[in-house]
Amino acid sequence: MVTPIEVVQAVLVDAVQCDVVTKVPVDRPELFVRVDQSAPQVLSPIHQRAQVFVQVYGPTSEAALDMAFRVRERLMDASSIHPKCFGVDEITGPSELPDPDIPHVARWQVTGIVYMAIG
Repeated sequence: MVTPIEVVQAVLVDAVQCDVVTKVPVDRPELFVRVDQSAPQVLSPIHQRAQVFVQVYGPTSEAALDMAFRVRERLMDASSIHPKCFGVDEITGPSELPDPDIPHVARWQVTGIVYMAIG
């Protein structure tokens, strides 16, 4: 069984050239991408969709925003990269999302709906 998070991680890992994680690491790298998802919704016996939240943490707003645009572009190509992905619809493009727990670190977010095979 492949989850929407795993699909997004696989789609992003080669393009972003930094860690792509599901939890903020205790020892945070300077630049990393965090992926989270909503509960999947079954659309048919063979496919489902889930909302994904992709957050880019960086040392500066410019670095995080540049990476967020790279994430956005890569997600739009997800169906040609991952065999279980049928496509991604963007909900929001890059938007600043400051983390109150680490105010000295920039964070930008991209959200979308991933359509993918079940199983």
